[in-house]
Amino acid sequence: MDHRPSRWCTVDGKKFPLKQKPWISDLEAFLNKETEKFVYKGEAFGDEAAIKDFADDEGDSEVMRYLCLLSELRKRDESLYHFLQYIRESFTKPKKKQALDDYDGVLLGTVHKAKGLEFKRVMIYDDFKFKIINSKGEVQDDIFCDEANILYVATTRAKEKLYLYPEA
Repeated sequence: MDHRPSRWCTVDGKKFPLKQKPWISDLEAFLNKETEKFVYKGEAFGDEAAIKDFADDEGDSEVMRYLCLLSELRKRDESLYHFLQYIRESFTKPKKKQALDDYDGVLLGTVHKAKGLEFKRVMIYDDFKFKIINSKGEVQDDIFCDEANILYVATTRAKEKLYLYPEA
């Protein structure tokens, strides 16, 4: 977040909607001490550590991502509203017939959209939560193989540098 791009777009050049879910505003209000509890998926939380524990136990990477983002924004005395406004304003499509490698900005995309493409630098963040053990404690080989293939595609897109965040 210290080095925000001045421009970004998606791999397919389409703008994706930045719709904020109601619980995200509630989480922001809770983290800013505007409310005493945060209710999510029917559970009430009184502190940030309890939310983190819940997210870890449930494998809920979405709430964990927003918790990290909102915590960073709070340190900088910024709101999610202003951050999303910045994101909307900095969206810039590549020029027609411009190679994605020549795009002067950050490209966001899924592994599926990036298949067959290469980039100078690739950053993988928090996308691979292998859930290969089912409720009976059995290994689900089919899920492991699918996830391993997706991880292979993601990690082989980089031409120069690959950044893996610790959570990934």
